[in-house]
Amino acid sequence: YNSRRWSHVFPQGETEFKRHAGPNFKSLCQPAILPVEIDVFPSKEELDVRYNNRFHAVNLAAIEKTFYKSHTDLLMEMVRQRLVQDYQLVLPDVYTESRKKTTRDTDGKQRKLSNFPSELSTRSKDSPRKQKDSSERNIKIALSMDHCFQTIQYQPDDDSVRVDSYSRNDARNEGANQFKNTFQLWLPASERYTAVHQRFDKYPAEYNWNGLDNRISGDHSKSFHGTRYRRVSFRIIPDAFQDRRSEQDYVAKMKKIIEFLEIKAKKKLDIKISTVEERALQVKNKIVDSAERKLTFIVHLMKKKLDKYEWMEVVTNSIFDTKRAFQITFNWLVASAVKIEAQVQLLKRKCLHFGLNLVSATYASCHSNLYLHPFIRPESIFVNSVEKAKIVEQALINKYNFCEDGKVSVYPEDVKLTFGVEYDMDYSKRRWFQRTFLAQQYINRAGTIFIRLLLHKREKVLFVFLENRKHIGSNNELLDSTRKLQSQLKDMIETINNSDISCDCN
Repeated sequence: YNSRRWSHVFPQGETEFKRHAGPNFKSLCQPAILPVEIDVFPSKEELDVRYNNRFHAVNLAAIEKTFYKSHTDLLMEMVRQRLVQDYQLVLPDVYTESRKKTTRDTDGKQRKLSNFPSELSTRSKDSPRKQKDSSERNIKIALSMDHCFQTIQYQPDDDSVRVDSYSRNDARNEGANQFKNTFQLWLPASERYTAVHQRFDKYPAEYNWNGLDNRISGDHSKSFHGTRYRRVSFRIIPDAFQDRRSEQDYVAKMKKIIEFLEIKAKKKLDIKISTVEERALQVKNKIVDSAERKLTFIVHLMKKKLDKYEWMEVVTNSIFDTKRAFQITFNWLVASAVKIEAQVQLLKRKCLHFGLNLVSATYASCHSNLYLHPFIRPESIFVNSVEKAKIVEQALINKYNFCEDGKVSVYPEDVKLTFGVEYDMDYSKRRWFQRTFLAQQYINRAGTIFIRLLLHKREKVLFVFLENRKHIGSNNELLDSTRKLQSQLKDMIETINNSDISCDCN
């Protein structure tokens, strides 16, 4: 949607389309992120009339601990984060001219794009030690995303970086700007078509740039909520032990990986160990199993003092349950792929050395919405009653080699349109982060499939089968066994639905 992007595929102007109607498929050789620069910026008058303005500032001096050497380094990282989110750099001379004009330039002439704006190109000429102090520099960079514009400027007066954001007044996802598409999608496991729905919005949702800028500056008290961060997730599948001695052997191995995580965190982690005996005591005392809080800590990835500031966030379970999969997730905003991969390989080697079964996990397994990919919809089947759903859960653990994967917080709107599930809850007096319900989830010990249970109107339960494509990869044998397992589980559920058996799990 950005100006100039894909212009080599869809030529602009009447002459080009008369000569060559439709897309120029021979030009499909340039990524959509290019060009990085743009020669369009509204005039000051247009910004005042047609755009909403808001601003925020980041001051390194106000942050307790930061690893940026100057505000210049922080400013450049803020620009990089915006380029990742589809912004384009506005040419310096274009921005300067727009400040002088009273109306927007409409001559339609496209300026020649340079390799990089002058402010950024000067950053790479000198080493950090030869640069001038940030208080002596006056850097201002403008960025564009068609309906959104931003300017990022270092302010020597208060020693901070100021961000001004402009969003167009009419950039709303209403009417023609919002489109809902219904189509038939093939489900390979059950070999049938099903109707699915996808909603397309012309404009992306409002982004939490204020929180992100403070987070990357070193304020790790801010959460990743509302930001498009990168992530990799893993599960440690528990051993299938049958006696207390085998359980203690598994606990000893997990203590080693917890010690490894404490070394990375450089502090003691408050991870509680829960054994089978302790769980039985909780059941006896009728202790309700509520949502488990996650444990987070920061790992700095710099090896040398002059290395670029890079870090990642590690998220784990706060309770290590011997009968439940243990989750480890790496989240990052400011880190190179090489350093993240090094941390991933280190974790895999440690688990292999300790004798632990570590598997990669698809992100949807810990997300509220299971239907993230428009052409990959998880298969599902309803169980007629809550009592029969408990029988199925028992069969998953005792017969089909599944284990618990914890409980996931689910927003009702994420499952209503896709699966037709409606949760019986009054949301009128709840805040946005309280408008969720907990869904039990299981994973098989082969690590190839997740099963999430969604309660529908407190009457019946939907079992959703999520293939773990991160672990399966291109292994056709694993894929075939996963599809076969789904078929077996569906046959079992249909048999239970058609029977009069009752649950004696209490």
